[in-house]
Amino acid sequence: MNRDLQEVKFEAEYLGEEKASLLQTIRETEIKISRDVLEAKKKAEQLIADARRQSTEIKDAARAQGQEEGKAIYHDEIEKAKAEAEKIRGSSKKEISNMRKKGKDNMSKAVKEILDVVIPLGKE
Repeated sequence: MNRDLQEVKFEAEYLGEEKASLLQTIRETEIKISRDVLEAKKKAEQLIADARRQSTEIKDAARAQGQEEGKAIYHDEIEKAKAEAEKIRGSSKKEISNMRKKGKDNMSKAVKEILDVVIPLGKE
């Protein structure tokens, strides 16, 4: 019986150490996994922060480029409108000049016709 008791004590001590070391290994593995998870979370948060920063920079650059292109288009259209207005003014001046010339050319005819109408009336 003494021998059985010694074997039970030995087995209990041996298995206890083995269980402790197995539990310790499991705990160490859990700790390692927890560290890995925390590290992965930090990396993910950093990637997200970097992506947000990059997207903000891209949006700001696009907005600035859009404003520059919009201003360029606006100025081009204003210049086209000014050129068109000047063209219309020029053609109007030409038309006015042509009308005045026609008026001067026709003035003598008009005066003659008026005189032809007025003078015969005075003779009667």
